[in-house]
Amino acid sequence: EWAMKLPLSWKLRRGQNKYIFRKLAYRYLPKRIIDRPKQGFGVPIDSWLRGPLKKWAEDRLFDKSLMDALPFSSYEVEALWALHQTGRRSTHPLLWAIIVLIDFMKRQQDNI
Repeated sequence: EWAMKLPLSWKLRRGQNKYIFRKLAYRYLPKRIIDRPKQGFGVPIDSWLRGPLKKWAEDRLFDKSLMDALPFSSYEVEALWALHQTGRRSTHPLLWAIIVLIDFMKRQQDNI
């Protein structure tokens, strides 16, 4: 609410956004850090599927009733899972999409 009341010239100046914030930050941080372009970050889903999310993922991937409702071969999905778990190949993008779809379906079933 307070920020919404600030004059626009404090928030935007010469096409630069967050003007007042940047002026303050220049006192404490090097200019090269403040003015650098945005940087993305990767989510370590591949290692999570081998570690803390392994059981959660297996509960979904190996649930026959859920897998039978999908147009995927459970054999092929299990093969992808095995490849990923051994570390021979990182199949996490495809596995994650399948797991999230299965989880969505499971939640829909639970709500019926």
